[in-house]
Amino acid sequence: MIKRWLAGAVVAMVAVVAQAEDLRQLVEMPPASQELIRLEMRQNVFALSGIVGLLAEGKLEEAGQLAEREMGTSTMGRFRGNPAAPGLHMSPEMREIGRSMHFAATAFADATAVGELPDALAALKGLTDKCSACHAMFRVR
Repeated sequence: MIKRWLAGAVVAMVAVVAQAEDLRQLVEMPPASQELIRLEMRQNVFALSGIVGLLAEGKLEEAGQLAEREMGTSTMGRFRGNPAAPGLHMSPEMREIGRSMHFAATAFADATAVGELPDALAALKGLTDKCSACHAMFRVR
């Protein structure tokens, strides 16, 4: 009886959450810009997965190299000159969080070069905090 009630309560809670108003700031972009930003977000998720995998294998320096190559400051402006560049449609606040993510990825790469795992993990948390902050504050349509 309790299990059935609990299952019903969970279903009801999920339904309420699914219907809750999305309070994130809407950033309107043309379809081509939406596709580019979503492509970049998918690439970032794949990079983060690769970074964690390399850390699990004890490959600290390689994890940092991947972070810089895929997410670091060296990747800033990759859509420069493209008329569909997502940055053209971002608010200054969204653009700044994006920039801070790139700087955090480079900070992680720098921390891995020193070779101290605790410092590298703290820097990785700084990177994922930037990702989480942006996704918590903004949505794209």
